[in-house]
Amino acid sequence: MMSQSRDEFPALPSHLLKDSPAPGALRLPRPADTTTRMALRAVAGFFFFTFGYMKFFDSILLGTAAVSLPPGPAGFALYLEAVGVPFPLLNAYVVCLVEMLCGVGLVLSPFLPAPAILTRLCAFPLTVAMTVALLTVGLRNLLGNPVLLDGVPVTAQVWRFPLELLLLLIALLLVWRPLPSRSSAVHSWPLAASTWSALPGMR
Repeated sequence: MMSQSRDEFPALPSHLLKDSPAPGALRLPRPADTTTRMALRAVAGFFFFTFGYMKFFDSILLGTAAVSLPPGPAGFALYLEAVGVPFPLLNAYVVCLVEMLCGVGLVLSPFLPAPAILTRLCAFPLTVAMTVALLTVGLRNLLGNPVLLDGVPVTAQVWRFPLELLLLLIALLLVWRPLPSRSSAVHSWPLAASTWSALPGMR
């Protein structure tokens, strides 16, 4: 069989050659999500990890200096007991670990294999945690029935309900649609756009 010369092979489009990195250049991993959705992931991941870290190594923000809780999951378990959550110590550890690990997972999953599956695995437990938080604390605050510790109202801060609602909505979005449609991905990252548009069926 006769071999083709180099000149007989079809040339790559000029825009692909222009965007291609030089040989040996460092190529940063490209996420499988859009810039806007990555920003939402970063916001949610930051707050989830921060809240989980505070619960595990410090204490939750009670919003008052009249009472205090021991640091760590043991203190958070006392708060869950006051809220009425069953098995408070077990759930305290679960919530701390879920918020820290899944919060980081929301940001890292677009860079890893099977990003859609990993995103849902991280977002679903966070959705459950935020739903429970809003039902047991957020709605009580709206109805004027805050959580009481030793008779003192706690966690009734003005910012708590809208922030927790925002985090719940982001988590629900990522459960419902863990990755964007292919058409939106084309226009998300500058170097990826020309590559996607050169593929068959993407014009």
